[in-house]
Amino acid sequence: MIRVHLISHTHWDREWYEPHEAFRFRLNHLFEVLLDCLKNDPKFTFFLDGQTAMLEDAMAVRPGLLTSLRPYFDSGQLEIGPWYIQADHYLVSRKSIEENLKLATRMCRDWGITPCQIAYIPDQFGHPACLPDIFNDFGMPVAFAKRGLAEDTPPVLRWKGSSGKEVILLYQSYDPLNVYPGSGWGARLPLSPKELAQGVEKYLLNLYGATEKIPADILIMFGTDHQFPWPDLGTLIKAANTLLAPHFELLASTWKRYLSVFKIPSDCPTVTGELRILHEERLLQGTHSSRSYLKVENDELMHFAEIQAAPLLQAVHADPPPAWINDALQYGWKLILQNQPHDSICGCSHDWVHQHMQLRSQKAQLWFQKLSAALLSNLAAPTASGSAAEVLLYHSGGIESSHLLTLYTPVGEFPSAIQDPTGQSLDFRLLDSESTTCLLTGPYHGTDEPECHKHLLVLDLYQPAVQQIQLKLHTAPKPLQPLAESMPLKLPWKKQLPWGGVRFDENGLLYLTRNTEWIGPIGFFEDQEDCGDTYNFCPTDDLPCIFDHLGTSSATYMELGKRHVIVTDQRLVLPDGLYPLDRRTRSEDLVTSVAESAYTVWEHAPFVPLELIINNQSKDHRLRWGCRPFKVQSIIARDVSGWIERPLRKPDDWRCTYTHPHSGWILLKGSNHECLAIYALGLREYELAEDGTFYLTLIRAVDWLSRADLSSRRYPAGPEVYVPAAQMPGPWKFRLAVGLQTRPEDCEAQFKRWAVAPLVYQNLENLVGLSASKKTTA
Repeated sequence: MIRVHLISHTHWDREWYEPHEAFRFRLNHLFEVLLDCLKNDPKFTFFLDGQTAMLEDAMAVRPGLLTSLRPYFDSGQLEIGPWYIQADHYLVSRKSIEENLKLATRMCRDWGITPCQIAYIPDQFGHPACLPDIFNDFGMPVAFAKRGLAEDTPPVLRWKGSSGKEVILLYQSYDPLNVYPGSGWGARLPLSPKELAQGVEKYLLNLYGATEKIPADILIMFGTDHQFPWPDLGTLIKAANTLLAPHFELLASTWKRYLSVFKIPSDCPTVTGELRILHEERLLQGTHSSRSYLKVENDELMHFAEIQAAPLLQAVHADPPPAWINDALQYGWKLILQNQPHDSICGCSHDWVHQHMQLRSQKAQLWFQKLSAALLSNLAAPTASGSAAEVLLYHSGGIESSHLLTLYTPVGEFPSAIQDPTGQSLDFRLLDSESTTCLLTGPYHGTDEPECHKHLLVLDLYQPAVQQIQLKLHTAPKPLQPLAESMPLKLPWKKQLPWGGVRFDENGLLYLTRNTEWIGPIGFFEDQEDCGDTYNFCPTDDLPCIFDHLGTSSATYMELGKRHVIVTDQRLVLPDGLYPLDRRTRSEDLVTSVAESAYTVWEHAPFVPLELIINNQSKDHRLRWGCRPFKVQSIIARDVSGWIERPLRKPDDWRCTYTHPHSGWILLKGSNHECLAIYALGLREYELAEDGTFYLTLIRAVDWLSRADLSSRRYPAGPEVYVPAAQMPGPWKFRLAVGLQTRPEDCEAQFKRWAVAPLVYQNLENLVGLSASKKTTA
């Protein structure tokens, strides 16, 4: 007899088509039902979606819940972990994935619970190649997934990761019973014994062809989104078994029980690399560009934690750091993780969810600012006078101040000179000065913050092999030079530099060169209608209406020492949106969106940072940034797993645009050794079009969480909820850069220098002119 292990579970989105607190209220009802099921049936089992956040969220309302549940965790009837939350693994970093598992392990240890050791990834939209390596490192030899491979994929495979480590992958390409009990989107009335028996038998015979080919123990996951435990599950299984005998026997099982009898098939096939080989329909690729501002905020926080905070902690405390400092870093990661549940970071949730995410991002940003200031105060060495260094500049990737710096002086004082440790004066240009109350420059502050002048400046300092440098700041009662101002620039413009050349044509488009061959144009815009939803881009049924090389350009110029800043303004005249009744045609009414591109041309390196501000006034469209540098022969993209090269042309079964995710940079290579590196923070979606144009998606403006009428998808991906904020009206800032790096290693090193700004620490006690009496009166 074949034993069919039913693992009863729920897939619990902490927030999705309702805000977090609405789902938390429902979650507490779920635990009440679950406790009744466990008390009334000693054989009842349940799996809490692999995430400890479910229990943490419920305990915030009901603190005694753990005491009631612990006996059932101890007996094995309940299973939880190994994750804190179910993140989207393409929109986070490898470090974030590891911190996710570490946090869940710590939580289970504190609760006295053994976490489940199945690498459970049930609903993510594809899986990167590093996951088998991470699962091995965390002692999880078996994984379970439901997306990323074809529907006819065998239920058991070997999955080999980017470094060659492998796990056994249990794959369930679709929900075999197709009807579920419970309460939530996609659920329906309880199954009858006949429906359950017929569903199990049909699924297994379709999968294996004949009963004699089915293993002695087989797994079926029994659950769906926000499903409540079913109190009559034991009775249902017993009745269904009378219909399935003598060939099958259903068991209310657990992961531990199933894995204890599971045997790897002798003909088990192997898959290698990322699991993204199915057509776009099930992978829901539009989530890589929905609400792109969320990805920008997430990237900024993750990269700061990885590139700056963690190395800074190690630089300050070579030995194991004090417990409170280590705990502070872990808490910062927890704040980041709370914005990474897959429906949250994917941008496909209720508008309120994403408003709350922005508040969480601000909370995490403030936390890391305070943590960094505390660490920098310990790193700042005393000067000859015995006080801490006047200005400390720190960057783990080397001091390359291509970013703006903020320095403080007493009110009425302005920077007059900045010296390096040898006494050499450095070139700088002031951009702006204002009076302010300095709140965030030191690790600890009271309510009597000193009044300061805040100065925005550009400093010429290029020491890529040096992580930290102490500077001496001198002040004067008035600026020694006027604030830097921009002036009109007549296009075209060209500049020869030590590493090559830069030019802007009459349309404000960029070209780069190392020798005589110019690479470009770079930096034009393409706009297309989008009648899709937050999950999928979808062009209209008519011929697509594409606007390319949009607008007319004006330009301004600013010289900042060895930097040259060229700002181009383009007025993008676009249709207001789609006609609301048929959604197949763009409106004839036009609106103007302004795109401001600020390029910084620096003499030190073949690398041009770009700050892009888009004031989006159009709706129902996809706006992309593009370049057409040369005939691209290969693309290498920074990936969660390191970097990856993907095929250039889409397969025949790919239903929509052939877009891919990346996590920081893309290297384009041509047939004659041409190379162009493109860096982007938070703009996670790229495409190489059939005509050879490379695109990064800036804004995908839609106003429905999900729709059921898309040509790019056969089924709704969620409920039809109106989300007008997903149209992304208003100004948005994006950071990009282009460079002539030729190797992935060089791109990675440049990315780590560019992705986050240098940390600046000033000891306010050293600011000449601060009144001692002001510091002591309160």
